[in-house]
Amino acid sequence: MVPGDATDHSDARPPGRQEREATITTHVTTLRSRPSWASATLLGRLRPEVRDELLDIGVEREYPRNHPIVRHGERADRAVLLLSGTAKVVTSSEDGRLALLGVARAGDLADELTAVYRMTSPANVITCGVTVVRLIDAHVFRDFLRSQPDAHLAVTQMITERLREANRRRADHVLPVPCRLARVLVELSDTIGRRDAGGRMELPDCLTQAELGSLAGMARRTVEEQLRDLQRHGVVELAYRRMTINDLPRLYAIAKLTHV
Repeated sequence: MVPGDATDHSDARPPGRQEREATITTHVTTLRSRPSWASATLLGRLRPEVRDELLDIGVEREYPRNHPIVRHGERADRAVLLLSGTAKVVTSSEDGRLALLGVARAGDLADELTAVYRMTSPANVITCGVTVVRLIDAHVFRDFLRSQPDAHLAVTQMITERLREANRRRADHVLPVPCRLARVLVELSDTIGRRDAGGRMELPDCLTQAELGSLAGMARRTVEEQLRDLQRHGVVELAYRRMTINDLPRLYAIAKLTHV
């Protein structure tokens, strides 16, 4: 995150197949031994034996930063399961304006709808840093869901929660501007934030102010002004390609949410 404009890779088109194969690396070490997955993710919802079965199918790949792992408009022939790292889900309107639809974190499917329902992808999914994924043939993934009702239910719950989140964001658009932006920052800190050595919360540096604005329903210039105001009050700290939340309880208060 940068105080001013940041380079936007949301419309980056993936390279051709030969180029793409040259940019990915097989990730040999399995991440099955990861101590925990966030409970809201697909892997976090599954019983250990079901999770292990899922991690036995497909192949692991490592992608570099700003790599499109799903492209808008393509018909998916595979499910993309994030094992480590973060990716942003972005699209653009007909007039070219950017829209951040959400983020995917370790344990999430990058695009649930296309893998399960054979739909074309509604957005680009772009890595925010080095990201390890498991690529699973779409037919194999659907067979797995048919054989594991618990996993099928978990995916259905994830899709339902995505729709609920989208409805909540639309409802939030009637709130005051500072409250709306604070709610977006709280949501991002809860899902993809990482605590530094001092206990502060760092957000991935790949999210631009225009993308934050699309989630909060405000222009990039308004986001810039609001972030500067938060920085003046010590709530956040802005630096080149980085934003750190210094005072999370204060941010929750601005968002009119209860900090647990």
